Amino acid sequence: MAISGLPAGLASTVRSSVSGGVEVARELNSPALLHSVRTAFISGMDVMLWTCGGIALASALLALFFLRQSDS
Repeated sequence: MAISGLPAGLASTVRSSVSGGVEVARELNSPALLHSVRTAFISGMDVMLWTCGGIALASALLALFFLRQSDS
């Protein structure tokens, strides 16, 4: 995120939560910081959703494997 030049307290607030980052960006009237906070949030959400999708797919495949074994 674009937090260089921010005081330590504000940088900590920006790093700690999305809502804190958005609030600081609005208080400072910084479109670049707001964009950076939103991009970081979406990037993290994207990774989390792909991970959950992979876990769901692996779980479905394991369930199919064990269900077929119990039919035999």
